[in-house]
Amino acid sequence: MDVYGEFAAKGYAVAKNRDEMWANDSRRFLGIYGKGQLPFSVDRMHEEGLDLQVPSLAEMTKSAIDRLKGGGEGFVLQVEGARIDHAAHPNDLAGLIYDQLAFEAAVDVAMRFAEEDGETLVVVTSDHGNANPGISNGPAGYGKTNGLTRLMGMTSSYERMLPELRAADAAGVQALAAAKLGVEISTDQAAMIVAGLKGGNDSPMREFGNYKFATAALSMAVGTATGVGWSSGNHTSDWTLLSAFGPGAELFHGMVRNYEVFGKLLSLRGIEFKNPSMTLEEAQRAEGGGYELESDLHWI
Repeated sequence: MDVYGEFAAKGYAVAKNRDEMWANDSRRFLGIYGKGQLPFSVDRMHEEGLDLQVPSLAEMTKSAIDRLKGGGEGFVLQVEGARIDHAAHPNDLAGLIYDQLAFEAAVDVAMRFAEEDGETLVVVTSDHGNANPGISNGPAGYGKTNGLTRLMGMTSSYERMLPELRAADAAGVQALAAAKLGVEISTDQAAMIVAGLKGGNDSPMREFGNYKFATAALSMAVGTATGVGWSSGNHTSDWTLLSAFGPGAELFHGMVRNYEVFGKLLSLRGIEFKNPSMTLEEAQRAEGGGYELESDLHWI
């Protein structure tokens, strides 16, 4: 199946890299810049050629706004910093921070347009927290944050490192951590990381359910050097930011339940709609009672 060809046949401009994205201004546009998930921003920054292949989130945002802004009837654009969540699950500090900064740059692009346009609402939020990262005092005490400055020396996500890590012995893990994460890992830490990379029930962390993912021991070793710790590798119940700018921003003041955002956005267009809902018991009956549903399943 030639999906690209099908889109092109229907009048869409198709881009497979950054240059092709900038080369046309068609309002009917399909941009696909990888065969799967786009690379983490830290990898895009440090792997040769990736920045030429893959546009940044801010660049994609600008490209989308430029194509949509002349439509006459307004537009809805969703921009997602999806890889922030993907970095939080394995407790990948560099993966998370650099993608958060990339998202902030995309928000800046949207804000600049909204300020100039005067008729555009920008809403920034998240559907949930993840892993609950936090900064502790670290080995240097409370007077310095030099542990966090190690981020400047981190040149790889865990995702990119995993094949090499899994093929390495303890000494190899130490070398990789020094070269790509800029942190020194002890022999004992490296041995635990090697065992932990098996993940799941083969991990030495298997008795600690929140920490039996493959990179748990690695993230703890990195946390020892940076002063950054995590509560788990799972979604968390943190209150998340909900911020709005522009016409209608007053609807988003105060505490808002995450499922209410959808209705508030629709109300700005005079649309009344409510998604159907059911209790856990009703869902169990609908599924035929074949298995137990956990109360923390995602109903989104």
